[in-house]
Amino acid sequence: MEELLKQLLPSLLNIAQILLVALASYLGFKLKIFLADQQKRSIVESTVKYVEQVGKALGSDEKLALAKARALELLNAANLPISELELDTLIESFVLAFTEHYKIVEPVPPVEVVE
Repeated sequence: MEELLKQLLPSLLNIAQILLVALASYLGFKLKIFLADQQKRSIVESTVKYVEQVGKALGSDEKLALAKARALELLNAANLPISELELDTLIESFVLAFTEHYKIVEPVPPVEVVE
């Protein structure tokens, strides 16, 4: 039994090494995708804020066109590929978050306390 273990140990170590390298490669690939996605989100978010700040006199279609052009320019400079659908989705989600954050809420009338 001991001799069998001595013969199998190098093979088991090689298999364990291969599995660890495969796992590390997979995790590295997933991390790269995650970081690229976060960078895309950051660029699109800053672009939406930029367009909201400088394009106050523009209509919504003009703002969207400006945001798309600016975001594509920055994403291409960062070598981050993005589809048209993904770009539209990110812009619209950040616009919604932006407008919800700065939405003016009507003041609630004071409640009379009856004692």
